[in-house]
Amino acid sequence: MSMSIRSLLLAGLLSLLASCGGGSGGTTTAGIGGTGKIASGTITGFGSIFVNGVRYDIDNADITVDEDNINKSQADLHIGMVVTVVGTANATSGTATTVTYDSVVEGPVTGLTPSVDGLSQTFSVLGVSARIDQATVFDNNDPEFTFSSIADNDLVKLSGFFDTSNTLVVTYIRKTGVFDPFSPSGEAEIKGTVSNAPPGGAQPANGDTFDIGAITVTLTAGAQLDAALGGAVNDGDFVEVKGTLTSATSMDAILVEPEDPALGSDGDEVELEGIITNFSNSGGTIGFQIGNQPIDASNASLEPSGLTLSNDLRVEVEGSIDASGVLVAEKIEAAGNDSIEIDARVSAVDPTGMTIDFSVISGQPDVRVRANVETTFEDRTGGASQMNIGDVLVGDFLQVRGYLDPAGDLVAVEIRREAGGNLSLKGPVQAFATTSSITLLGVEFPTNSATTFTDINEDAVTAFDFYNALQIGDIVEMTDSDGDMIAEEVALEG
Repeated sequence: MSMSIRSLLLAGLLSLLASCGGGSGGTTTAGIGGTGKIASGTITGFGSIFVNGVRYDIDNADITVDEDNINKSQADLHIGMVVTVVGTANATSGTATTVTYDSVVEGPVTGLTPSVDGLSQTFSVLGVSARIDQATVFDNNDPEFTFSSIADNDLVKLSGFFDTSNTLVVTYIRKTGVFDPFSPSGEAEIKGTVSNAPPGGAQPANGDTFDIGAITVTLTAGAQLDAALGGAVNDGDFVEVKGTLTSATSMDAILVEPEDPALGSDGDEVELEGIITNFSNSGGTIGFQIGNQPIDASNASLEPSGLTLSNDLRVEVEGSIDASGVLVAEKIEAAGNDSIEIDARVSAVDPTGMTIDFSVISGQPDVRVRANVETTFEDRTGGASQMNIGDVLVGDFLQVRGYLDPAGDLVAVEIRREAGGNLSLKGPVQAFATTSSITLLGVEFPTNSATTFTDINEDAVTAFDFYNALQIGDIVEMTDSDGDMIAEEVALEG
C-alpha cells in the first residue's frame, strides 16, 4: 500500500495580493548592505525566533504586530506567522533590529468548503481566496477554534503566502470574533489595488467609495489618509485599508495607507521564503516571482543539486537586491517540509514508472518516492558501478534525500544503497498523539518511555516538553535503531 504526500505541503511567506484583492504588504527597510540582512519567512520556532533556519536574538528588537509596536514582545509572535526580520546574521544565527508582522487580510469567513479527502478547506475573507490544511497553525487564544470547528462568519486574521491560483495558503490563523450579518460590525483589514475611485480621487470629505477587488470601501468623514496619498485615493494606488465591516463585502475605512511592496533596496542581502509563481526559463535566463518580488535565478546554485524549479514549489532564496529591484539569487533551496529523508528497506520498485516504495512500520502505509532523470544513484555495497533505478531490488536498504513537488509527490534527489542501517524518517509532522506517536509521510511512528527527545537547539528535553511544544508542520527526524518499530530517537529539525 502506498500513499501520496500531497497533503503535506505547508505553507510560509510574505506574498502580495494582486488587483483581484490580493497582497500582503511589504516592509520598507533602509539599506542595511554589507553585514546586514533582511529575512522574510514563517516563524518555525522560539528562543528567540527561528526564521528560514536562522535563530535571531530579538531581545533588543523593535517588534511590530499589525502596525502596533507598543510594548510588543516575543509573546505577541506565534509559530506560522510570516514575518520580516531586519538585522545581522550568519548561516545559523543573527541579531534582529526589527521584527514586523502584518496580517494579509482580516474579516469574516465565507463559503467554507471542505475538500473531498477532508484534509483541507477553502473559503474567502473579503474576497481573498484562502486554504487551510493540517499544517495551518491555529492561534491558541481560543482553544476551541480548530481546523474542525472553523465556520462561516468567524472573524479571522490570516497569514501565509499565495500560490499560482492566487489562493492564500494559510500558515497562521487567529479568530477575533463572530460576524453577525444582521448587525454587521467588527474590524477589517485588506490590501490591494484601488479601482472605481471617482475622478480626482476618493476623499473622506465627500464620503467617496472605491473598490479593492470585490470589496467596496467607504471613506467616511472620520477616515484618515496617509499623507503620502496626497489627500485622495486614486485608481491604481496599492493600499492597506483598516476599518469596520458594514457587510461581508463592504467596510468603512478608518485608516488608508500606501503599501510599498519592496522587500529591500539596492545592495541589500535578502533571504526570502515562499512559493514560486510566474516561472520562466528562456535562453538560459531563469526567472520567477515570490509574491510581487521578481527573482533572477539564472546563476543560482540549487540545494539539493537535483532540485527542479517550477511553479508552486516552496523554496528559500538567498541573494541581493539589484538597482532595478530584482532579487539576484545566489542560492535556492527546497524549503521546510520540502526537505525529506528516508532510510528504509524497499518493499516495491517500478523501473518503468520510476517509483520506489518503502515499508517503514508494519501495518502502516508504504511511502512512495519518485525518481527522475536528475536523481543521482550511488551504490555503496559494491554491486553496481553505475547504479540506476533498474538496479534497485526489493529488500535493498536505501538512503533517500528529496523534496515535495507542487503535486505533493516525494521526488528523490539522491538515492544511496547501503548494506544496512537504522530505520529513519525526516519530514513535516502531520499528526501526533501526545507521548505515544508522531505521523510523518503518512506513517504513524510510535514512541515510548525509552525514547530520547531533542529540541531544535539539539538539547535533550522530556517527552512531555517535546510533545507540548510540537506543532503540525514542524520538521522532525525519527530513528528506530533496534528494529522494534518504535523510535529510539526523535529530533526537532525545524
